[in-house]
Amino acid sequence: MTHAAWLARFDGQLQTDPAELARYRTDGSACEGSLPDAVVFPESVEDVLAAVELGGPLTVRGGGSGRAGGALARRGGVVLDLTRLDTLELVTATPQPGGRAPLVHAGAGVRVEALDRLLHSAGYWLPSRPWGPPATATVGGLVASGAAGPFARRFGDIRAHVAWLRVVTGGGEVVRLGSDAAGGLWPDPLADWVGSEGRLGVITDVAIRPQPIPPHRVTIEVPPDSLLDGLVETLAADPAVLGFAWVDAQTARLWGASQDLLVLPRTVAVVARRLDDPNTSEGPSLPLTLAPPEGEAPQGLEGPAGLEREITRVIQERHPGASLSRVCPRPAAGGLDALVFEARRALGKHRMSLYAVGDPYGTVHLIAPVPHGDVQAWAVADDVLEDAVASCVDGGGLACGAFGVGVAGERFQRRQHGLGLEVLQRRRVAWDPRGLFR
Repeated sequence: MTHAAWLARFDGQLQTDPAELARYRTDGSACEGSLPDAVVFPESVEDVLAAVELGGPLTVRGGGSGRAGGALARRGGVVLDLTRLDTLELVTATPQPGGRAPLVHAGAGVRVEALDRLLHSAGYWLPSRPWGPPATATVGGLVASGAAGPFARRFGDIRAHVAWLRVVTGGGEVVRLGSDAAGGLWPDPLADWVGSEGRLGVITDVAIRPQPIPPHRVTIEVPPDSLLDGLVETLAADPAVLGFAWVDAQTARLWGASQDLLVLPRTVAVVARRLDDPNTSEGPSLPLTLAPPEGEAPQGLEGPAGLEREITRVIQERHPGASLSRVCPRPAAGGLDALVFEARRALGKHRMSLYAVGDPYGTVHLIAPVPHGDVQAWAVADDVLEDAVASCVDGGGLACGAFGVGVAGERFQRRQHGLGLEVLQRRRVAWDPRGLFR
């Protein structure tokens, strides 16, 4: 990059201090990217266009809370930190003709927590939830990662809630995409951008159609089927279940001990159920009592989405000073129990622990605490978890489930997509002909 040109255009919006740049080498994953040459903070679409005109390499970043490494630079260049694109307004406050929900316009840098506050005040919510903290995660990050989460099997992933997007392409065009802008084009160009992780250009604005908040209760349930595959399918098929997240038996014991809930000896789930559905059961359950980190309070419908963060906190308490090696694959149906068992057995040979937490699609966060600075142990954990992802992909599953590919899943793309990867690459080049973006 030519520092003089960037400084001339972005004076006051440019960060080059090495200590500050180092923060952008990591995100919410266990991956590490390259050190960027600079970070730019766009405040308008015109700023984004100017950055594209100055050239790449460019890496797009929201809150940096993702679990797949999608916000990490791979070859230096400039990181575009979108958190100053924070416009937020309720465009229509009442349901629209045909029963359509109100429309909310959000800049890509709006924190999910701020969006939640606005929606909740009007009696609505966004079912697509981030794995990272809502106070950190951004709306643009939800879209760019293709967010799904604990409620996706009932309400759909983030694509189902996006009315339109405004984007700046790698070719330097400002384009509005969506059902009211695309003119019925096929393939749907908006679908290219949902889950694109900043590979095509920059999402600057999102129009969201939320859902009415349903009457609900959220509890810890101990299903009769202790097998993970059975638990996922049973709860997913229950029409009264809005969404859920689960932990396997070993992880449940760790969590239960931290909560003085010594009645968690087996697989458990945090389940949100409708209260206005005749199928809602009042069977055995425990009140949900998450103990969130300071400044974060997952309550109500945030409970299932907050479970992975809660388990991460508990693991860090149990293994103080440890680094966490993690992957997030989604095995094919029926493959959960075998995947977790084999990874835990392989790590157990080295006296290392493994914890598992997952969602209704069967996406599982495999988390292995590694003593800080122990290079050999880190290599063991990395090899075991990489083997777990490879076996998942070879069995017809996904390297990263429901929320992006990032650095963590890139090396598995050829195995996962085969010849279809060439089609994806051609569509990427159509949006970013100069190859500016990661």
